[in-house]
Amino acid sequence: MSLPTDNTFTLVILAMLKQRTPSSLKVFLISLAIFDDIWAILIIVIFILMNFILQLFIACEARYFIL
Repeated sequence: MSLPTDNTFTLVILAMLKQRTPSSLKVFLISLAIFDDIWAILIIVIFILMNFILQLFIACEARYFIL
């Protein structure tokens, strides 16, 4: 998860150079940061769902063995 901090650092440097950098580079870096954040959220959601499904499966198996 180091990309957002690296990306922020790069955007700060580009902001300091204002006129010397193309605006398309700034747009690209901002969109890269947004997509990276969305990807990180999706990974977290997938792992939470996998954990929930595993716990549900274990609970069903435990109930099967008790009956």
